[in-house]
Amino acid sequence: MAGASNVSVDSGIFKVDALTGFRRLFYLITPNESSFATTEEVPQYMVEAGPFFLIAIGLEMMIGHLQGNHQMYRVNDSLSSVGAGMFMMLIAGVSKIFFHSVEFAVYIWLHENYRLADLPWDSPWTWLLCFLSVDMGYYWFHRYAHEINFMWAAHQVHHSSEEYNLSTALRQSVLQRYTSWVFYVPIGLLVPPSVAMVHIQFNTLYQFWIHTELINTVGPLEYVLNTQIGRASCRERV
Repeated sequence: MAGASNVSVDSGIFKVDALTGFRRLFYLITPNESSFATTEEVPQYMVEAGPFFLIAIGLEMMIGHLQGNHQMYRVNDSLSSVGAGMFMMLIAGVSKIFFHSVEFAVYIWLHENYRLADLPWDSPWTWLLCFLSVDMGYYWFHRYAHEINFMWAAHQVHHSSEEYNLSTALRQSVLQRYTSWVFYVPIGLLVPPSVAMVHIQFNTLYQFWIHTELINTVGPLEYVLNTQIGRASCRERV
């Protein structure tokens, strides 16, 4: 049943349909469509999201202008953000090459030799456990990226923009991957690599939409989700 309902619409730059592409940006996926037996089967979600990043940025720019906010995007700042994101993807690699690198190889080695239990890759409970574990790993990575100098040296690239919009989410350092992967390795004691590969990508995709000032609040969800309010306050404390 690996990826049984995974939609594939390869039409040039668009690898999936619009609904699927935008659902992924909000982590609105099901275990059935995102569970795979091997790492080779896992889609390159980050690469496939590229066109939808640009569409969302265009929509935010248009809505901002309609609301009278003509300073939401500045050409030089936005080009720097998008350029940094493209360079990060080119150098660090959001591809099969990245996931077969030394960093992820450590995860695979740990799971193959020291796993504490054999969790089924196609179980919704394994999927949920990984979802929560990757989120926890991201929390500690992001926290230490603000508190430990050598990690901040890489992460500060993301905070170097003078604006706060969706293009800012793409402003990433090529060096950040060399510290972030460590926080996900312990998950390998339980979760199969293919499941972790899915959630690490989607956790990153989720960070995109919260880099906007167009949404004021999402109500009670603020108490349980990382939202644009929390992300904005994080930048204000820098």
